[in-house]
Amino acid sequence: MQPSLFSLLPQVVDAVRMPVIAAGRVGDGRTIAAAFMLGASAVRSGRRSCAAGKQATLTQADDSCTVVTDLISGRPARYIRNRLVDNLVASGLKPLPIPLQLSLTWQLGEAGDKDWAVLLSGQSAALARDTNAAELVASLADEAGRRLRAFA
Repeated sequence: MQPSLFSLLPQVVDAVRMPVIAAGRVGDGRTIAAAFMLGASAVRSGRRSCAAGKQATLTQADDSCTVVTDLISGRPARYIRNRLVDNLVASGLKPLPIPLQLSLTWQLGEAGDKDWAVLLSGQSAALARDTNAAELVASLADEAGRRLRAFA
């Protein structure tokens, strides 16, 4: 298992003399504030604004619904489990190299069926909110600001 952002971030900040942008497992204002407290110069929150079918799947996500596999793209990445992921994992097949594998799997979800869509996800899928991008950014900034002001 790879180390998470919050264990790596202070080590990277201490090791380099340039701005560090925190990304990965940043899903709400608390985790944004934590990244700044650990030394990040900026924070990139995951892609939480997406098509309606995928958004509905994300807002129903919990911590047990994701899996890391290379069978979707040819490289390890985290996905929300669906029929596509489960069937590929159960098959025992080896993936083609990237981008060949992704060119095959991506087409399966083109019809909009979430059971066959490629649903990339971060570790913070359970923190997803059903909102538009402008409201999401405003609420994340407000929540992170409140958390950081508590330490001022």
